[in-house]
Amino acid sequence: MDDETDAGAYEVVIDQDICMAAGYCYRSHPQLFSEGEYGIAELIGGVPPGSTGPGPVALDAGEQLANAQEASRVCPSGAITVLPRSG
Repeated sequence: MDDETDAGAYEVVIDQDICMAAGYCYRSHPQLFSEGEYGIAELIGGVPPGSTGPGPVALDAGEQLANAQEASRVCPSGAITVLPRSG
């Protein structure tokens, strides 16, 4: 596998300052996102494991990455970003 498809090669972050609490992410992908205070999206799987927050959270290749990319595309505020993992 190359770096583009290796598990953990990507990460997802949420800019909670611009999240408008539309809820598309946590209703469509509850395995990655949860509803925080005032409906602001949070990521599941932060550090320590199982904690929530803005991220970043490493993504497994495959379905998890595809779900994060879909959430990023449909987020009306553009608060969700999927990036190649640095380092």
